[in-house]
Amino acid sequence: MIFRVTLLVVCALLAGARSEPRPRSRPVPIYSNQFAVYVPSGPETADEIAQEHGFDNHGQIGALKNYYLFSHKRLHKRSLTASEPHHKALRDEPRVHWFQQQHEKKRKKRDFGGASYAFTDYQPFYHGFGPRPRQAALFHRQRNRGVPLQNLFTDPLFKEQWYL
Repeated sequence: MIFRVTLLVVCALLAGARSEPRPRSRPVPIYSNQFAVYVPSGPETADEIAQEHGFDNHGQIGALKNYYLFSHKRLHKRSLTASEPHHKALRDEPRVHWFQQQHEKKRKKRDFGGASYAFTDYQPFYHGFGPRPRQAALFHRQRNRGVPLQNLFTDPLFKEQWYL
């Protein structure tokens, strides 16, 4: 009887350990069909390299001198794996000094903290509102400026900036 109970507990623990998802240290990148390429010898050479390897050269990347954006029509626009044949072709090209297959980047909206924002750092500025400076400041903003609670901007003319 004790053996069965012990076996049952061990099985339950093992099942619980297996069913728990393992956290990922880094998200899996989603690669695109575009490559950022550094060709120090100029745009003509970049065009030649792109044509030789089946890429389209979309020109210089912003103000980065001799950095070009290549894309390949035969690659998927979104892929979970990097394209090794194209990496090898660019790696073996002596006129290419650096390249990187572009991938999606995760962006987090950097907004005002909202309900989780702590006003404790700004206590000296709210000394007249009593023990709850956050609630008093929110009430003051909403009443006097007509700004909803979601927009905690300090500019009283913000609602007039419709053209932005």
